[in-house]
Amino acid sequence: MKSFIPLFPFVAALGLLACQGSDGPVAEGAAAPSDDAVGGASATGLAAPANAAAAEAVDRAATPLADNGIGWTSAAAGTANYGPHGARPMLSFACRDTVLLVTRLHPATPGTTGTLSLTGGGTASSLPMRAVAKPGGPGESEWQGEARGDMARAVARAFAGQGQVEVTLGGAPALAVPTSPIANAVFKRCAL
Repeated sequence: MKSFIPLFPFVAALGLLACQGSDGPVAEGAAAPSDDAVGGASATGLAAPANAAAAEAVDRAATPLADNGIGWTSAAAGTANYGPHGARPMLSFACRDTVLLVTRLHPATPGTTGTLSLTGGGTASSLPMRAVAKPGGPGESEWQGEARGDMARAVARAFAGQGQVEVTLGGAPALAVPTSPIANAVFKRCAL
């Protein structure tokens, strides 16, 4: 008991500090959140990360993507190309019978293999790719892959929603591709 008596003044001081009001100075630049705040600032009854993710998804779906002269075009029957208008496409989907052909234009050493990943619409899929030389000299190559059955349906699901699809392939710059009825028409043609 005697060992606790010297601690009494310290504990009492902490208790008094804890009971003090918050009428003290307010940090410079501090402001109350506005009534029309969205996301974590307006969360009531939700954990902030869940609410922030929901707010971000709503914001992403409501914001049109800037095309900067890049978009989807339909070439031959059963082909969808994404890239600058009037130039070689950066990404292409084609349907040959029930096979979905995927092409990602980016130089690579012919014979190299990689994995194309598509993330969008709440799903993620991947597709094995191989670098293929194209006529036109050194450096003219592209990545090609074929998808059938479940793999092709997984690619189509990434484009089924609204918003954008993240397309990545090791060694190539990532693409943020908007979903499009043009690409979905190719998937439908392949009966996916």
